[in-house]
Amino acid sequence: MVKIVAKDYLGVKTLERASPESIAVMVGSEDVRGLDFVVFEQPDITILSGHVEGNDIEDLQPHLSVEIRLASDPSKVESVFPLPLVLLARDLPRSKHLVQLRSRFPSSSHRFQSEILEVDLEKQPQTHAGPLRYNVKEENHKQEPTPAPVFPLIVGVSVIALFISIPRLKDLYQLAAGWFLWDQAQSPNTLLSPRVIASPGWLLVRCRGCLFLAFSHMATGQIFSRNTQALFYNYKQLPIQRMLDFDFLCGRETPSVAGIINPGSEGFQKLFFGQEEIAIPVHSMIEAACSAHPTADVFINFASFRSAAASSMSALKQPTIRVVAIIAEGVPESDTKQLIAYARANNKVLIGPATVGGIQAGAFKIGDTAGTIDNIIQCKLYRPGSVGFVSKSGGMSNELYNTIARVTDGIYEGIAIGGDVFPGSTLSDHVLRFNNMPQVKMMVVLGELGGRDEYSLVEALKDGKVHKPVVAWVSGTCARLFKSEVQFGHAGAKSGGELESAQAKNQALREAGAVVPTSYEAFETAIKETFEKLVEEGKIAPVPDVEPPQIPEDLKYAIKSGKVRAPTHIISTISDDRGEEPCYAGVPMSSIIQHGYGVGDVISLLWFKRSLPRYCTQFIEICIMLCADHGPCVSGAHNTIVTARAGKDLVSSLVSGLLTIGPRFGGAIDDAARYFKDACDRGLTPYEFVEGMKKKGIRVPGIGHRIKSRDNRDKRVQLLQQYAHTHFPSVKYMEYAVQVEAYTLSKANNLVLNVDGAIGSLFLDLLAGSGMFSKQEIDEIVEIGYLNGLFVLARSIGLIGHTFDQKRLKQPLYRHPWEDVLYTK
Repeated sequence: MVKIVAKDYLGVKTLERASPESIAVMVGSEDVRGLDFVVFEQPDITILSGHVEGNDIEDLQPHLSVEIRLASDPSKVESVFPLPLVLLARDLPRSKHLVQLRSRFPSSSHRFQSEILEVDLEKQPQTHAGPLRYNVKEENHKQEPTPAPVFPLIVGVSVIALFISIPRLKDLYQLAAGWFLWDQAQSPNTLLSPRVIASPGWLLVRCRGCLFLAFSHMATGQIFSRNTQALFYNYKQLPIQRMLDFDFLCGRETPSVAGIINPGSEGFQKLFFGQEEIAIPVHSMIEAACSAHPTADVFINFASFRSAAASSMSALKQPTIRVVAIIAEGVPESDTKQLIAYARANNKVLIGPATVGGIQAGAFKIGDTAGTIDNIIQCKLYRPGSVGFVSKSGGMSNELYNTIARVTDGIYEGIAIGGDVFPGSTLSDHVLRFNNMPQVKMMVVLGELGGRDEYSLVEALKDGKVHKPVVAWVSGTCARLFKSEVQFGHAGAKSGGELESAQAKNQALREAGAVVPTSYEAFETAIKETFEKLVEEGKIAPVPDVEPPQIPEDLKYAIKSGKVRAPTHIISTISDDRGEEPCYAGVPMSSIIQHGYGVGDVISLLWFKRSLPRYCTQFIEICIMLCADHGPCVSGAHNTIVTARAGKDLVSSLVSGLLTIGPRFGGAIDDAARYFKDACDRGLTPYEFVEGMKKKGIRVPGIGHRIKSRDNRDKRVQLLQQYAHTHFPSVKYMEYAVQVEAYTLSKANNLVLNVDGAIGSLFLDLLAGSGMFSKQEIDEIVEIGYLNGLFVLARSIGLIGHTFDQKRLKQPLYRHPWEDVLYTK
């Protein structure tokens, strides 16, 4: 795709043109041909663009025209224009249009049929439609070829010369950009294999039977340096750390990653630059990152194929960004074409999609290029060599870096252009750059079958634009061994004909002057011989090896390999999340679900680090259910309600209620267990226990209730006692608590055993009667406060419920009535 942009200069409006897919046609057969086009709408104009390409296209195009009708009124013809002049600026309304191809073939000699294509400008101002398929059948005889006109070519060249000589008018060149210029040559060049006929920046592109004027820039030399900094889109820790480790290995003073762009996030990410831990800024917007880091001119895009195009286009539009690398593969081809067109029209470099990136040895690398630090050292990439390398494949790049390092002094720069059908830059683009870089003395190129990119390099070699030795190999020669067409790993690695085969490309490169071995196995020898010849001729002074600095090893890898030991900061014995699934006290999560464990079983694993008998875990669940809530008037619920009505969030409301739990509210379970156990174990009678507590000025915990009494017993206590009598092996401590209750009731009618005392005494019986805890463990559980945990857990359920209830009822801010306050001095 080539996009032509005219700047809004001296009243000239912005025009955009995007070339369609190439569709081969063959005059004289009944093959289906197609027209593909793009519609762009600007504020004042709408542009329809398209063209047809083919082997004998000159015979066909003079007889075709494109007709546009209004869909609401098909009888009304809005526009008719001929091919190949297929660029039309016109005010097309925001509605549906019908596009059909019309033939001017004589009806006596040809039968012509065309599809009608509907283009909808209502929903989307920029619409890519097509292909518009048509069929031509020659009835009696083949139409005599119409000679290709040469006048438009002469006019085009004259216009270029005029614009170059008048700098002020140079930006007006795109007024003529829509004129296709015919060319007699029938070469297999692609859109990105241009033939320059004027000064740098102006290209007259010849493309399989048609010519058109385009404005194209590709960096003419080095694009990276030791001072290059990048913005990294979509945070990935490992590629960024590898870039920083490479920086340290090369002796850079500043990190190559200036900032990270992570949509929706801001702040900093901690990473290592050598032994120093640094904080790299994180931005949520591309524009903000470019503004904050104006010296960062490389944009490394690790977005998925779904969003890579949009984010890359945003980056290309930033004035500070010069190079964009798109890592994702599978980016829609129509999006890629637009990116390529915009990059070339604005003198920017696009690497990818489907690329690992690129590297300048000893200076800068993109993401995961060249792999691990060990591989980088083995390939001598920490210091510059003399070889420029370009490939379509990222994986094969790593292989060739190693090969080149074995037989030469290493690479100076390496680029993987990407394996998609439409790469952002071509093999010849980078070879021409290398040719202009004095540090590069020879080039190594690794192509592959499929597409015609390699022919642009053939053209450059034939035209004498490359003055340095090129050692090249096109992989995929094995494709001929298969009976049917084979799709290899890359989207573009699929031969579409003889010219796209690896054998044809290798032969063309060999005939153009490149050093092409007879097989991939001989590739290394060819590189070695070419390098040694340049050394003998004095054109290369091999770069001496240097000892790279030692990269500090990350602690987790060093520990894993047994090189270091380090103290831990946290100890955990109840759970482990390091495996494939979390484990509670050694029991995998899946086993808990498969065995039908309940909440009580999970509590037994996480609190007591063992699987208790079912009657124990069921008792725990009963306690939770009975203590979940006790109405809105108790202190915990009241606090939660007031907080929720103040507009606070769930956690704040819950915590305000939980903070009231203590010795006077819900916190008496541990104290009841502690005092009952001590008195029972010491053999104190209820009288001795109660009177002894009275002398100390301590209320007996677990005894007494504001509402319940001898004649109005707490139903919860009765349920717990019934369950214990049925399931517990021993209820020694509960019976002692009942004896204490009998004595306290003789003093007052409301000194009954409450739920705290019942749970405290019964939990002692659970721990002692289960036979799974030692006396020391039981004492520790009571001392730590395990039992209060049951009340906290249970009451959290109720407090959360009160919070939701107040939110659901949309209750206003609570204000305590003054009538309920005793005001006194």
